[in-house]
Amino acid sequence: MVAPTAAEAVRSPQDLVSETIKAYNDHDLDRLAELHDPSARITFAGVDGDIGLEGWWSSLQALFTMLPDFTLWPLTVLADDQAAMIEMNLTGTNTGEIPLTPDDQTSLGLDVDHLPPTGRLIEVAGVVVLRTADGRVTQETHYWPRHWLDEGLGLVTVEARPLRLETSA
Repeated sequence: MVAPTAAEAVRSPQDLVSETIKAYNDHDLDRLAELHDPSARITFAGVDGDIGLEGWWSSLQALFTMLPDFTLWPLTVLADDQAAMIEMNLTGTNTGEIPLTPDDQTSLGLDVDHLPPTGRLIEVAGVVVLRTADGRVTQETHYWPRHWLDEGLGLVTVEARPLRLETSA
């Protein structure tokens, strides 16, 4: 008899959520890869398209470099046999260099590849929905404030806009 792989050993959606959160908190991209279907889609609410696993791993490497103490704090987990919703807080302190993509350089008007750490503590609340099949994540959808990281690092300021409320006379 062949021993199950680490992903196959995860049977319930609750176990899959726990293992996925642990892998994020351990900054373990190899374990995350085991827990995700190779064709898994990674999407962000309000952003068209998905970035796929390779793009996500690259983004996570940059995030773990910027925030070496990056931690997810699950508050509420709801799961059934096809999906899980995790309400969570994310925290981290920017003590690592901030890598800039060409898009970052253009939008910030900078001609450098990295910025020095800011030392800022970043805290944000959000929700992640995991779609699952056969003990693996097949889709991961993130619901976070749009510019949480850039604003938290102090790279941009996002102004609050007053809502126009309709009133009936």
